[in-house]
Amino acid sequence: MSATALAAPAVVVPSWRDLVALLKLRIGALVVLTALAAAVAAGSRSAADLAVLVLACLAAASGASALNQYLDRDLDARMGRTAGRPLPAGRIRNARAVLWLGLGLVAASQAAVPVLGWGPALYLLAGAFTYAVVYTAWLKRRTPYSIVLGGAAGSFAALAGWEIAASTWAPAPLLLAAVLFLWTPSHFWSLSIVLERDYREAGVPALSAIAGARRTAAAVHANAIALVATSLLLAVYAGWLYLAVALAAGAGFLACAHRLRLEPTMERAWLTFKLSGAHLLALLLALALSALT
Repeated sequence: MSATALAAPAVVVPSWRDLVALLKLRIGALVVLTALAAAVAAGSRSAADLAVLVLACLAAASGASALNQYLDRDLDARMGRTAGRPLPAGRIRNARAVLWLGLGLVAASQAAVPVLGWGPALYLLAGAFTYAVVYTAWLKRRTPYSIVLGGAAGSFAALAGWEIAASTWAPAPLLLAAVLFLWTPSHFWSLSIVLERDYREAGVPALSAIAGARRTAAAVHANAIALVATSLLLAVYAGWLYLAVALAAGAGFLACAHRLRLEPTMERAWLTFKLSGAHLLALLLALALSALT
């Protein structure tokens, strides 16, 4: 065997887990569920329309996530939580390929236009643009409140789903969009308390790195109050089943956020972060079930 062959570097082949991480498919699944719940609540019962919505929404969310990881690859390499992602870890070495993959997936989401129309497709495009450009490229490195506007990405998914069956210029879809908008800060700020040291060392102006855990916990609590209040207003249009779930899930999340404000520890913050996801999941499932019953 030649010396050249011995010196040749091993070829790194990304695994399916790398692709799942690169495209943030778990987040994509939540975005898809948001759009589906909105579509069903608006009255859509067409299996074909819902299937196209799922594919288009997943393409837009996955593409935006790939762009996020392309743009954040330098920050990811400096943070313990993200250093193992495919780009900073070197398991995917061609960053430009990730850029084109992200752009291609976002563009592919617009292939839904012939089935869903321009409205839903443009909402999906707006959501991807908000996450990849407004949040990641513009605000994340500049302000601790970047995630507030970043929350609009989820709102656009809800509006895209609603638009396939009814107009979004009505109180119910706008309230649902507001719920998604208000959900993101409490969810992310709770996590930022856990990762405060990571953000500070990486130079990311997350709220916890700028204001500290106590003030961030107070912001989580205040935002949670606004979130739960808005979710209950939506019950005026969503029915009794949704109201019952929103009351129970909202009370649990508020209690958790209140304890976090009193005890802003990493353990409390992690619990609040996990419970916020369960809270949103409960709201979305209740919204869809209320429309079907």
